[in-house]
Amino acid sequence: MTFKDLAKANKKRSEEVFFPINHWTAQEWSNAIAGECGELCNLTKKLKRDAESSNPINIMDIGKEIADVVIYADLIAQRMDLN
Repeated sequence: MTFKDLAKANKKRSEEVFFPINHWTAQEWSNAIAGECGELCNLTKKLKRDAESSNPINIMDIGKEIADVVIYADLIAQRMDLN
């Protein structure tokens, strides 16, 4: 998938499932990115702490948070007419 493909699918998903990209301000999109970054940081922090735990962090959960950050970054770029 290219970034162009991601942007097209991302915009379509946002508009069909949630709302148009312009419904949120750039500040709201950036706050969403910050939230996802926080979730990603929390999981990677737990990787070290829980390495020897009986309930270790699932690496796929980390991948999902990385994807969320990328998706929100694309949406704010589209909101600000950047490509």
